[in-house]
Amino acid sequence: MNVGFPFCPACDAEIEIDDLDVDLGETIGCPECGCTLSVMKVGPIELDIAEEEVREWRDS
Repeated sequence: MNVGFPFCPACDAEIEIDDLDVDLGETIGCPECGCTLSVMKVGPIELDIAEEEVREWRDS
């Protein structure tokens, strides 16, 4: 029962997902930019760029 949807920290797109559909630490993909995101908090959902995505950016 999310009041508002979380936003992608990479592109600011709103991501429609319910608190009950995700678990802490789960990774999801942003439908807009394709960035891999980690669920940092549930209820309300907080997202951050996944560590493997950060490593890829550093290596390129």
